[in-house]
Amino acid sequence: YSVGTSLTASLNVKLAPLHHRRSSLVTLLAPSHCSVFAPMVVNPKLGTFYYVHLVGISMGGRCWPRQVKIAASEFQVSANGNKGVILNSSTSVTRLIQSTYVTKKDAFWAGTTQLNLTTARFSLFDTCYDLSGKDVMKVPIVVFHFGRGSNLLLLASNYLLTPLA
Repeated sequence: YSVGTSLTASLNVKLAPLHHRRSSLVTLLAPSHCSVFAPMVVNPKLGTFYYVHLVGISMGGRCWPRQVKIAASEFQVSANGNKGVILNSSTSVTRLIQSTYVTKKDAFWAGTTQLNLTTARFSLFDTCYDLSGKDVMKVPIVVFHFGRGSNLLLLASNYLLTPLA
């Protein structure tokens, strides 16, 4: 999960010693001053990164007929040290494994049929819309679900970018 300049939020991390029985917590403070507490995870094979206990991403919410949930196993650190969600505060782009990304992208497309997809691409982004003449647009709600029941509702500005002219 990326907490960079695009989130305009602050990050508070409470760390326990590396081999401590209790997990550490990360607090994500959204612009509305709501706090989201999420357990941190240790990767036994790669102790140099901080991992956060993300258990799922849902898209669609109550306003959209197609709700997509991605299995928690997609985000867990495997026994060999693969997978998991690295908490990286120095980047502004969150990357998902390909299968999870395709599921999320397909659900997003299904929720944006009123928008005009364009073949033009912007840098590494492959889902671009022509918003000419649009003042208001409806997009699917995206929620990150963390361990211990915390949910972070993303603002549309966290996953929609407007390129500078």
